[in-house]
Amino acid sequence: MRHKQILDVAADNPEASIEDLAAEVPSATPDLVERVLEKHGDPASEDDVVDTDAANHVPSADDDIVDTDAADRTPSADDDPTATMDTDTSAPTTEDGATAPVTNQTDSPSYPAPADLSPTQRETLRAITEHPTASQRDLAEVLDVTASTISNRVNSIDGFDWSERESFAHAVLDGEEPTAAGPSTTDSRQSSPEVVDTVETVQSTVDQLSTQIEDLEGRMETVTDGSGATQAQARVFDDPELVHKVVHACMDSENISEDEELRILKSLL
Repeated sequence: MRHKQILDVAADNPEASIEDLAAEVPSATPDLVERVLEKHGDPASEDDVVDTDAANHVPSADDDIVDTDAADRTPSADDDPTATMDTDTSAPTTEDGATAPVTNQTDSPSYPAPADLSPTQRETLRAITEHPTASQRDLAEVLDVTASTISNRVNSIDGFDWSERESFAHAVLDGEEPTAAGPSTTDSRQSSPEVVDTVETVQSTVDQLSTQIEDLEGRMETVTDGSGATQAQARVFDDPELVHKVVHACMDSENISEDEELRILKSLL
């Protein structure tokens, strides 16, 4: 399987060096690429091979021999292809005698149904349709995975050939049910679970502070600093609105640590 990948990549990139080809194939080394090309030949150079036997062929007298018997023979009815009809190859008929349509017996390539593929395989095929000239490494950056993951995904799809990746992806996804306002492969990663958790944590903290401030406003007249401070000294925080602003200023300031914020809140409570 890995030898085939090396040959496919070499055919797609005829100008690439051995090191570049090794970088495109997961877990391949330059030595392995060189051995494969020496054993199977470089696909990029196969189109330049010349049939030396045909090029060096020298016409001889035997090439000019004419079948005199065939030239002198008088055509007969047996030689006329229209004189007889092969009943075995005649057009098929239906039960009522009508001629049935003749179908093309040539087998067309079969493609897996989208429902038979995993979500990650469909995601990779969609990325191929959006970036048809991208390498496996480029697709890995788009989908935020490794190049070996891309290789494993596509190689596990029946009938997939990297050299025909664009036509294969379109043929498979043409039968996919479109989703309403479905996100693209690049947009689907913009809502990170970590971001959602952070927003919920901040909102919970704000709600807790609001509750503490409401309780603080009801007890403001009896607040002291715990060291015997007089009522006059505590009058600075008699204004609930001022206390509210102080708490928010502490939360927004980068110069106040979390421990200092807790000390300030305890002193206000």
